[in-house]
Parts: sequence; structure tokens; C-alpha cells
Amino acid sequence: AYLVPMKGKCVLMPGYQGLIKLVTDAGSITSIEVNLIYDGDDIVLDLASDNKVKKHIPYLLTGKEKGAILGGYSIGKLKDGGRHIEIMSKADILEIRDCSESFKYAETKGYKNSPWHLNTEEMFRKTIVRRHFKYLPKTDNEQLQKALELDNEDYDFPASIEQGNYIESLLMTSSLDDKTTTNIYNSLSDMTQSRAEDCIAYLKENQVDPIDSGSGYNQGDIQKKLSGLKDQ
Repeated sequence: AYLVPMKGKCVLMPGYQGLIKLVTDAGSITSIEVNLIYDGDDIVLDLASDNKVKKHIPYLLTGKEKGAILGGYSIGKLKDGGRHIEIMSKADILEIRDCSESFKYAETKGYKNSPWHLNTEEMFRKTIVRRHFKYLPKTDNEQLQKALELDNEDYDFPASIEQGNYIESLLMTSSLDDKTTTNIYNSLSDMTQSRAEDCIAYLKENQVDPIDSGSGYNQGDIQKKLSGLKDQ
């Protein structure tokens, strides 16, 4: 793991080797091998086959120069002797990179000190491994789950459909003015998960009072309001 500066604080981020160590220690798989694909490699992929990666000769042996990263893959060996392979393109990996808070912060400040700037190849490998974990046999290993939670703190993915639907329902009963409501509606398409959580909390604090409004609420809503006042 590494200590990484982000937004004025130092946070702990697991490395891909550490994540692999935790998942193999948990016993759900015996090993994971991660390889990047470079321009200059001789590789044959067949997604319809069991192996998927039918051939991969690295640039070191093809005699070609090392080019840009084109993508990568990981091979997980299961306890029953089988294998599971995950392949990601460069575009897929960069899409996840762009959700990284440390990367976005460094870019806005003109810094080159995020893990994506300093350890590009390792971050590519870790992204592939993290995606692969979703499809491997599940484990209840607390250390692995904690490591993934820590790593998730660096990412701010697009808001979920459930979050968007909840925000829209809260907007229908909010006490906000039309301009603010319209601005929130217009920002839904670009909203991230953390922003959506903040928006939901904000909207919950700005709802029309079910008693004061006199309309738009059913009897159950008013009973809840009266129960809350009685408890106070």
C-alpha cells in the first residue's frame, strides 16, 4: 500500500500486489497473473474461446519497440484448477481513471503527483485486478473488504439509476425555488455518486412541510409528521 497526498491530506491506497495477496490468502483463488498489452506485442485474443488469450508474445521477444499501452488482462487460477480471464481495453481503464479524485485533483492543480501520473503501469494493472474481483468467487475476508473500501475512496463514479430516481422524487416535493430545482435536474446527467449523496441529503432538508403545505401529501405523511412532533 502507499500513502498518497490528496486534497490536502494523506490517504492510504492499496497497491495491486497487496490486493492480490489478500485475495489469494482468502483462499478463493490460488493466484492472479496480470499482464499489460503494448503496441509492439504479438497477441491473439479470442473472446469466444475458454482461454480468451490464445497467444501473447511481448515486445521484448518480437524485436519491436515498446509502444503505448493498448490494454491488459488478468488470469485467475481457481481452486478447482480452472481459470477465469478478464480483459480490459485502454479506453475502459482511462474511463475509470477519470473518476479518480486524486487524478482529477492533480490535473486541476497542474500537478503530476497522483498515482496515475507516477505509477501509470501499476494503476493500469490494479484497475484490471479490481474489475476481475467482481467476477471471481466471493470471499468474506475482512482485510480484503477493508482494502477495497479504502481504495474506493479515491473514486467518484457516476451516480446510480437508483440515486437519480430518488433525487427526482425528492425534487417533486421540495421547497426549493424553480431555478434551483431546474439546475439540479440539469446536473443529474453529470452527477457523481458522492455528489448525488450530498444532493439527497440537501433535498431531504428542503422538503415541503406536510402540514403547512395542506396538499400534495397523503394521510400517512401527515401522521408521520405528527408522530415526530409528539416525540419531541
